[in-house]
Amino acid sequence: MKIKKVLVLALLVVSVLALAVASQISQVTNTISIEEKQDCTLNFYNTTEDVYGYVTRTRDTKRIMI
Repeated sequence: MKIKKVLVLALLVVSVLALAVASQISQVTNTISIEEKQDCTLNFYNTTEDVYGYVTRTRDTKRIMI
């Protein structure tokens, strides 16, 4: 008689836990949202580089900052 009560109680606990897990799984959705930001700025500047000895080179450079 005692083994039957323990078995019924264990079965009841397992079934309650299974229902709890099943209810949590049904709440999960498969939607993924991706946002693309369009905020970009271009920075133009001139830079001077030493090429060889006293010879320098100036070039226009642009940098994209996001």
